[in-house]
Amino acid sequence: MSSDGLVTPGSLTGGGWLLGTFLCTTLILGCVSTFERSDQSRLILPDTQDFETVQRIDSTPGLPLVTTTSMSTSFTLRRWKGIEFDGATLPLLNFSDGGRVAIQTGPPPSMAVRCALSGQCSSETGISIYRLGEDRETVLVHETEGGLLLGRNSNQTGFLVERPNRNGSRSIGIASWSGETIQWLVQDEHVNAFGWLAENGRLVYSSRPVDSTEFRLRVIEPDGSRWSIPEALPYSWIFPILSSCGKDLFAIRQGDGYADATYGALEDLISFRRSVSVRRMSDRVDLVRITQMMSTATAGMPEAESVLTWYSYELGRMVLWDAGSDEIQLLPEETVSAIPFGSKFNWLATTQDGLDRVTLFVTDTEVDRLIDFPWIARAKSGMQILLVEPRGKKAELALMEFTGSKP
Repeated sequence: MSSDGLVTPGSLTGGGWLLGTFLCTTLILGCVSTFERSDQSRLILPDTQDFETVQRIDSTPGLPLVTTTSMSTSFTLRRWKGIEFDGATLPLLNFSDGGRVAIQTGPPPSMAVRCALSGQCSSETGISIYRLGEDRETVLVHETEGGLLLGRNSNQTGFLVERPNRNGSRSIGIASWSGETIQWLVQDEHVNAFGWLAENGRLVYSSRPVDSTEFRLRVIEPDGSRWSIPEALPYSWIFPILSSCGKDLFAIRQGDGYADATYGALEDLISFRRSVSVRRMSDRVDLVRITQMMSTATAGMPEAESVLTWYSYELGRMVLWDAGSDEIQLLPEETVSAIPFGSKFNWLATTQDGLDRVTLFVTDTEVDRLIDFPWIARAKSGMQILLVEPRGKKAELALMEFTGSKP
């Protein structure tokens, strides 16, 4: 965090992993606001008696919520009171039981710990679970033991956690949303990291011996069976992401100074090898930089169909790779986080200035400003989006629900 209150690249993490982004930190809190976009680029507010609060989301006098528009969009935005966090790790949000939040607390883990290079979490570093209650209240449900790192994603059952151990190994578990249990899914003598959990319980993660630097992909099926993807060449396989159905896999293949995005069917080892597609991401990276590039991509959610996103430092924006057609598309400049919404042609993208809806066409890109503030989409269900906006040591939370034309 810089002295002027801006979150700088390399200072904020998402779902336990670095989010290289530029986010300002001013917000006027409200309860429930309704906003309606029009083709005349003006803000239309409904009768205030229908809502607890109707107001702008900016402290600058006279600055409207909406600056430009190209499509009609209306939505409600309900906010909750902010919750304390480590100031560096964005929470995992889930619609389970009306809305749950898992958030890192205590001293932020070091970059070496985040990248599964070395080290342990402080005994004061833990995870708090909150329920999104009525009247803007965030209700503390449980606080975990110390020494845990928030994982990359969650499902309706719970959220992933990782625990660096004293002997150099690292374990992966799933914590229930009630906080009552942690089931350790992977607990052996290896460094196990970057886990990704499908809704059906399928887990894919990276694993390496303590004395090695090269990760291999391993899979745990819902029935408990396990298998791995061997690699004879000096590659390291990291940051796996399962599709929503759990049958297809994205992963990063790291070489000597470069990184490739890969995609393939994950029915078994043979199907993955035969179907894998590869696209070069960057020729100037290491594990730390890859961690930064990938943390903004998914917000702990599966990708749209066969599309992977990452932040490109060379291009200064989010990049989309459609592995099915092997096509690359660029989101607008200065986008630092993006999730698919509705289809692979519609995205909710965050910049330092606000949250935009980006619609991709064959020859054009249409940008529709939704909120003049850098909210980050962290979970979605139908027409509802759970948002987070970090401010210092507090994370502000909101629910966006589209009520008019589909985004």
